[in-house]
Amino acid sequence: VPGYFSWNVSLIQGAAGAGKSLIAQELVTAYTTGTKFLGIAECTVKPDRPNVAYLDQDNFSYDVLYDRLKQFGVDESKVFIPTDTLHLDNEESYTRMASFIEQRKIGLVILDSAHGFYTLRDKQLNQLRKGFQALINAGSAVVILSHIDKSKRPDDIDAAEGAGLPGACDFTLSVYK
Repeated sequence: VPGYFSWNVSLIQGAAGAGKSLIAQELVTAYTTGTKFLGIAECTVKPDRPNVAYLDQDNFSYDVLYDRLKQFGVDESKVFIPTDTLHLDNEESYTRMASFIEQRKIGLVILDSAHGFYTLRDKQLNQLRKGFQALINAGSAVVILSHIDKSKRPDDIDAAEGAGLPGACDFTLSVYK
């Protein structure tokens, strides 16, 4: 979606409850149905990659996610919710995910939310970029959601920033309540 999301890696960040998942679900709807994102922006779909993988490690069960996506009007035949957990700090994990992307013709991967997919800290950008690049090379754009205030533990506050996540992304969309 020009001006909002790139063909590579984009980030939706904001406070818990600000609507990051709702924006991601709207993006999935636009991608699977050909409708405009938020009713205002064209969403380009790769013709040879019409499907979406939505990995949710944060909010709810897979059944609840499907129910929410149905309420948004997604084309269910184009949405895959993998049960295998992706860890971007584990090369074998993102290699498996890249294979999944290629086999299922995935053009968009949603990772909801960042802290569920890696344990990297201290600006380990190269490892994050390597994981994202494997998914991109497999043919998919990546949109990752990140909390800016999810944890109250001192070592987890601004976890995305601590791992350098914004620096690994092409676009950042900040969501406020």
